[in-house]
Amino acid sequence: MINANMDSELSMLAGEEILFNPNIPKQCPPSDASSEDRIIYRQANSIPASAQNFLSHVELKKNGYDPQNCDHWGCSVWVDKKSVKHARDIIPYFRKTYILYGPIDGSDGVIKRTPTKNQEGHYTFWKFYNRNIHTKFKVALGPNEEWDDVDA
Repeated sequence: MINANMDSELSMLAGEEILFNPNIPKQCPPSDASSEDRIIYRQANSIPASAQNFLSHVELKKNGYDPQNCDHWGCSVWVDKKSVKHARDIIPYFRKTYILYGPIDGSDGVIKRTPTKNQEGHYTFWKFYNRNIHTKFKVALGPNEEWDDVDA
């Protein structure tokens, strides 16, 4: 298991591969983020899944996102259908978009539960730099679709 707590000397993997985006703040990802083998869900505006679906708001240069805020360097994800349904219930725009799902493992990045005021099941995923995980993702839900069973 990879622990995200590392100083700049440890930000390289064997072969001098950069672990995270070189512009990410030194304290990111947080030390309690960890690698996990699990399925994650991610909101997407279009399909098929693309590398752009897994860029952070900072990398996408979206307005209002602070490059010094560690969470803004990660991607918002969910780890179960119940949390996806809840997000779609409280954020109407998400009902008009796609939900992707796919497996992550220790070679993809690190994840941390980051609940918000409205979303207890929210997680942040910090993808390893230049890792093309989008090829592992498929469509779970299309616009205005719902699951019959959300207990999983």
